[in-house]
Amino acid sequence: MDKFGGIVWLTHFDHLEVPFYQAFDFTKTKAMNGRFAFGIGEVIGTGERHQNMEQIEETFKLHEVGGCKYEMYMQMKAEKPLQTAGFRLGSERFLLWVLKYDDTCDCQILPRFNFQAPGLMGENCML
Repeated sequence: MDKFGGIVWLTHFDHLEVPFYQAFDFTKTKAMNGRFAFGIGEVIGTGERHQNMEQIEETFKLHEVGGCKYEMYMQMKAEKPLQTAGFRLGSERFLLWVLKYDDTCDCQILPRFNFQAPGLMGENCML
C-alpha cells in the first residue's frame, strides 16, 4: 500500500494462499479473487467459487484437505453445479479508516466477548 499511495486492488493470488473453495484461473496456479486494501489493510474481498465436484476434488488434493468435513458442500456441488462468487466488506475496518482510528476495537459494530460462549454474556463460560 505504501508503494501505490495507500489504496491497492490485488487480484489472482497464488492458489495455495487462498481457501480451497476459491476457483482456479486458466493456469490452475492462481485464484479468481480480488482484495481491495486501504487504511489498515484488506477492507473488501471477493472471489469466484469452484463450479463443480471435479474442481472441488482437484483442489482438495492440491490443498491437502480431507473431504469428510465438507460433505454437504461436496454434495451441493455434485447435485447443483453453479457458477457462484463471494463478497465481503470489512465494515469495522472501513469505519476505522473513515474515522481515522488506529484500532478496530474502537469501531466495533457488535461487541465481542473473547473466550465466552455465544449467548452467555455476563456468565464466565470459558471456551
